[in-house]
Amino acid sequence: MFILFNLMSLLDKLIFLYIIAILINSLMTFLPGASYSKFGQFVSKIVYPFESLFKFAIVGMVDFSPVVAIVVLQLVRMLINYFQVILIP
Repeated sequence: MFILFNLMSLLDKLIFLYIIAILINSLMTFLPGASYSKFGQFVSKIVYPFESLFKFAIVGMVDFSPVVAIVVLQLVRMLINYFQVILIP
């Protein structure tokens, strides 16, 4: 039971880090040339596969896919935290 609790806690932290990566990737679009740096390309390679699942959220010239991706990840984090509360002995 303790191992499962630790795994769920680790998964929660990894999802939080992924949300931070999505935010960084989104903010780099406002900085000229930041997306073309090595760091920008690295973050984009990590974020793009998941974010591309939500490309239906483009309205005109505004891309809401990062927002939808963050909302989905936050819902997953809420589920993980809910199951952690249930599993506490």
